Amino acid sequence: MRDAGHYSHNNRHSNRHNRPRVLIDVGGQSCRAVAIEGDGHMLAHASRSAPARTGLDGPDALVHAVNSVLAEVVSGQGSKQAHLASAGLAVERGSVLCWDRISGQALTPVLSWQDRRGSNLVSMDAGTRERVKTRTGLRLTPYGGASKLKWCLEEVAAVARALKQDRLAWGPLGSFLAFRLLEGQPFLVDDSLAQRTLLWSHHSLDWDDELLDLFGLPAGCLPAVVPSQHRFGRLSAIDSHPPLDLMIGDQNAVPFASRAADPDTFYINLGTGAFLLRPVHEPVKADVFQLSLLSRKKGGRYALEATVHGAATAINWLADQSGREIGSKQLNDIQARSAPPLFINTVGGLGSPWWTPGPAASFTGGTSSLPDFDDQLTAVLESIAFLIRTNFDKINQLVGPPRRILITGGLSGSTHLCQLIADALQQETCRSHNPEATIMGMWQQLGAGSRDRQVLTTFQPQPAARLAERYQHWLAAMPPLTGAD
Repeated sequence: MRDAGHYSHNNRHSNRHNRPRVLIDVGGQSCRAVAIEGDGHMLAHASRSAPARTGLDGPDALVHAVNSVLAEVVSGQGSKQAHLASAGLAVERGSVLCWDRISGQALTPVLSWQDRRGSNLVSMDAGTRERVKTRTGLRLTPYGGASKLKWCLEEVAAVARALKQDRLAWGPLGSFLAFRLLEGQPFLVDDSLAQRTLLWSHHSLDWDDELLDLFGLPAGCLPAVVPSQHRFGRLSAIDSHPPLDLMIGDQNAVPFASRAADPDTFYINLGTGAFLLRPVHEPVKADVFQLSLLSRKKGGRYALEATVHGAATAINWLADQSGREIGSKQLNDIQARSAPPLFINTVGGLGSPWWTPGPAASFTGGTSSLPDFDDQLTAVLESIAFLIRTNFDKINQLVGPPRRILITGGLSGSTHLCQLIADALQQETCRSHNPEATIMGMWQQLGAGSRDRQVLTTFQPQPAARLAERYQHWLAAMPPLTGAD
C-alpha cells in the first residue's frame, strides 16, 4: 500500500466558480448539508436524523430536517453566507411518495426502494421484463417506484380522492423535496431519479406512455423531467436564495467525484450496500446489470451498474448475531485462523448477477464447528470482496477490464477490506482519502473546483492463491446464477 499523492488539474475560474456551494444529501433516514468553497475547503457541515418512512408525518419531518441543516450550514459560514453560488441535491434513488399538489401535504409516507408494496400488481413474465428493460435500461424488480405508486392508488383513499379532484402529485422523493424547498413550488425531477420509477424511457428521456399503461397509472400526475444539471428554482430557507442547479440520484453522482465519469475506471462505493459502476460511451445490453443514465451531455453517458446488498448491512448482521460492536479497529485488527468458514452473504437478498432473495445468511465449511468472532468477521469481509469479484468479472466480459479501480464510501475506511478487494480482483486498487463520493461528485458537477484535489491510497494486489481457491469454494456454495433473464 502506498500514498499516490495529489491528482491536480489547474484551470481558470471566475469569482463565481470560487464562491461556495451548498450540497445536500438526503436519504430515507437522515439528511446532511455541506458548504464547500471552490478550492475544496469545507466551510461548514450539518446532519440530522429524519426517519421519513415512519408515517404521514415523515415527509414533513424530512423537509424540516433539510431546512434545519441548511440553516446550520449557512450560519456556520459567517460573512460568506451571502455569497453562495448555487446548491446541489442528491437523493436516495427509488423512493417515491404521493402529495397534494395544491397544499403540498404528503398523502403517503416515503416508500423506499426496499419497500416491496405492490410487487404483486405487475406481471413478472419474461416478456414484460424484457419490455421494461428495453425501454428503461433497468430490470423489472419490486425496487422500482411504479408498482408502489400503483399500490398507493389502489389502497390509499386520499390518493384516489386527490386524483379525482385533479390535485394528485406523485413521483420520486427528489421531486417532492424540490416542490417543498424551492420558491414557486416547481414540479420537476431529473432523469436519474425518474429512471428508477420504471416509467421513464432512455430513448425519449421522458415518461413513457407504454410503461404507464403497463402499470395502469394515469398520465399527468408525474413531474416534468429535466436534465440533472438544470435551474430547478431557488432555496426559500436561505436568505440569499441560492439556485438549486443540480438534482441527482446519490449513486449517479459517484463517478463525477474525480471530475469526470471515466469509462476506464471501475467505481466501488462501499456503504450500507455496495454500488459498482462502470461508465460506458454507448448503451450496452446486459440483462443482469442496470444501465444507469449519468448525464445527457455529449449525447448521453451511461454506466453499467451492479449491486451488492450485503456490505455494511452484512457487518451489522454479524454484530447483531454475535452481540459484539464492530468498529474500525475490529475491521482492521483481524486475527483469523488459517481456514475460517465461508459466509453465504444473502443479507438483504442477492443483487446482481443473481437477483434472488437466496437462502438465509449462514456460515459454511471451515475447520471448526464453532468459529470464533475473528473467523466469522473474516468470512463476512471476504464475502463482500467475493460478491464484488463476481460482478467485476461479468462486467469485464462485456466491456473489457478497466485501467483503474476506485473505492469510495464509508466502509472504504477498512484498510483490510480494501486490500481484500485488491487481492480478490488481482488488480491495483485506489481508495479516495475523501469517502464522500456523492458530495464531491455534486461539487465537481457544479463546476466548483479549480482543480481535482483527490488524494488516493493505492493497494497493490498480493499473491492470493489461497484466496482464489476460497473464492471458487464460496462460488460453488452460493445459489446458481439462475436469477438472470
